[in-house]
Amino acid sequence: MIVSGFGFRSNATVDSFRSAFENTISKHKFSKPLVVAVPQDKVNHNSLILFAREIGCKILAINPSDIESMQTETNSAISERFRNTGSVSEACALVAAGSEAELIVFREISADRRATCSIAKGKF
Repeated sequence: MIVSGFGFRSNATVDSFRSAFENTISKHKFSKPLVVAVPQDKVNHNSLILFAREIGCKILAINPSDIESMQTETNSAISERFRNTGSVSEACALVAAGSEAELIVFREISADRRATCSIAKGKF
């Protein structure tokens, strides 16, 4: 299972998500993600919803405590400050992909720096 995880600011646009996603998929060839995983409190973000529809994915809400417990490969001071993790996008992707998940693309940042995207692959 391929999962796309996102971290983003409240002012992220559809272009923000698109840019982060395109930067991510340009790094690795993989099958289309099955879900877009984001922090639970951000699942109703309008631009996220439009972007998920655009790429044909469902949105999966990730519990904040699960995000905090995840070890990430990259480290953002902003992610640490607001979410107690090194990378929200990496943590969301890993949680959503399951217990034996591995990151296949680390955090990539959108051109406007409002969104990040990571890809994880799960065993199931």
